[in-house]
Amino acid sequence: MKEIRILWLYSDMMDLYGDRGNIMALEYQLELLKVPYTVTEKSLTDELSFSEYDLIYIGPGKDKNAVMAATHLRGYGEEIRKAVEEGKVFLITGNAQILFGSEIEDADGTITSAVGLFDYKAKLTGEVFLDDFTAKPVFNKQTEIYGLINRTSYLIGDIENPLFEVSYSQKDIGKTEGILYKNFFGTWALGPLLAKNPQILLEILQRLLDVKIIGIDDGLQNIALQKTLGEFPQPQ
Repeated sequence: MKEIRILWLYSDMMDLYGDRGNIMALEYQLELLKVPYTVTEKSLTDELSFSEYDLIYIGPGKDKNAVMAATHLRGYGEEIRKAVEEGKVFLITGNAQILFGSEIEDADGTITSAVGLFDYKAKLTGEVFLDDFTAKPVFNKQTEIYGLINRTSYLIGDIENPLFEVSYSQKDIGKTEGILYKNFFGTWALGPLLAKNPQILLEILQRLLDVKIIGIDDGLQNIALQKTLGEFPQPQ
């Protein structure tokens, strides 16, 4: 079996809210599946080559760090677009999503160009927005996920390919959430996403390995997820 190569970008500056747990969840299941893998960490001073990797991960960070990351990453816009179109798996959580829009506007009006993979723009407010939500993944609407939103920025513009259909939120976050374009997964959901939602982890593993996986070791995660979901109104 071929080795799965994971690129963890900006782990030194985009790693809030325990979202390194997404990498840990992937590592745990790959080991159980006896799939060889490597995780390579790169940041602002490194040259990047996306063709070398099977999965690219970026987690949430302070907005000022996200702007620095966008300035670095935008130079690889065409290579990123090619990687996405070729089906490379991207997992982008929290405000790392702002890197992939057209531009980022700071609270003082300063505009920074971003990667430009998608048409949306990002606005940094400096004001904390907190919310819990539950939602159905578009690839498996028989299941429900939980996400925590903790952000000081938001996206402006329509998302043509959402990742989730929102079932419940304490505040108005809209009817859909996230991005799913080919194998590009983007979401505000923290938690971390893959540790709290084993069905998302399974979907990413299946796309990453290009095989149908009959069950993963997710018993405890499912128990925890159902307990969490039980604290919120259930969809009709």
